[in-house]
Amino acid sequence: MPQNSTKTSAEGRRVQAAVTDDLAAGREQNPGLPIEIGLILAGRFTLPERRILQDVELRFTQSLRSCLPQFDWRVSVSRRRDMGEGGREESTELLRQATEERDLYRWDFAIVLIGDELLPHYRSFALAVLSRPLDAAVISTARLIPDREGPGADDDQPGEAQVVQRITTLLLRVTAHLGGLKSSRDPHSLLYRPGSPSDLNLMTRLSPEERAELIDNLREVADLRLEESSAAKEPAWRFLLRASVINREQIGQTILAARPWQFPRRLSRLTTAAVSTVAVLLMSAESWDLGLSQNWTGLSLLSVLILMLTTLYISARQHLLLSRSSHHREQIAVSRVSAIGIVLSGLALTWSFMFVLALLANTLLFPAELIGRWITIDSATVSRITPSSYVKMATFCASVGLLIGSLGASFEEQTHFQHVVFVDDEL
Repeated sequence: MPQNSTKTSAEGRRVQAAVTDDLAAGREQNPGLPIEIGLILAGRFTLPERRILQDVELRFTQSLRSCLPQFDWRVSVSRRRDMGEGGREESTELLRQATEERDLYRWDFAIVLIGDELLPHYRSFALAVLSRPLDAAVISTARLIPDREGPGADDDQPGEAQVVQRITTLLLRVTAHLGGLKSSRDPHSLLYRPGSPSDLNLMTRLSPEERAELIDNLREVADLRLEESSAAKEPAWRFLLRASVINREQIGQTILAARPWQFPRRLSRLTTAAVSTVAVLLMSAESWDLGLSQNWTGLSLLSVLILMLTTLYISARQHLLLSRSSHHREQIAVSRVSAIGIVLSGLALTWSFMFVLALLANTLLFPAELIGRWITIDSATVSRITPSSYVKMATFCASVGLLIGSLGASFEEQTHFQHVVFVDDEL
């Protein structure tokens, strides 16, 4: 660490004393809605690192209050030395524990700060992983706090003040994402996706439109929670339904942020099992006979039933309904509905992919004469093979393929599946 760290630390302590007085007075003066953010310090940090993170906490609180004074920002710190004791950490497990801390302390957002590297899934390394379904995020300081023996560029050795600024910027970036804002391609925007720690130096601004959208979204976050009203005494199913209706826009945005249209590519075992099933069904005369013998009503009901059953099966098998709490919590309800909605949307789009694939295959490769010879010896049957017959067979194949594919999805690594569902961005 550079020699000016002692001077910076002394300045940080003076800032801390000033901010402590400001916060004590600010809570009385600030009439805004309260928003609570929990910072979870996971693992063991050295003394210099703890000093940096202490300054980060103060700078983060200051920045929130100055940028968005419409709210009463309350930043709490929880120290969890038992979290993240390995080398490189799996982000989904940290997100799960962050969710438990969030529910325990009734925070609006939970952000984990950990000194170890995170295991990336889509990039060469990850500074942070963000999860709107869980209202949580994980930030790795391994590349943010300079260490000549650690990861990162050797020529990027910032001073302590710049390290504090970078971590604070990343915290603000995470908060804006959890608040419902989308990424930006402008390197100077706070919503930019940094490719390296040095990119954080330029990320300083939000557009007026983005700021207005963030304020609107955070007002919904800060509103009175459903369990704090008389709804807490309702049956579980009714509470879940009311929470879903109240937070329908947030749930919809969360599902879109998870990009369910990428399920076929990101869940390769599910796709492989489903495509293999469709191929086998199309090559079997008995399958054609069975598929074409179905009526449209029964086939439609079968497709919907299979979609619902596979959604529930995968959600339970992959432990996507994270909380074990039996108490009514609006955040828990929204997380569960969001997870089920993401899986349902992903499977519905996978079904659509299977349907199009089967329809193209049977239209291009299976003429009516061949199908007529397969399913009956009566040549008059050929005239009954119409375009609707191909659609019916494609529907049958897609439904059965999805059912078998869900068994393939159960063999996906749990951490990978949870990462696909819960993590909507890696930075």
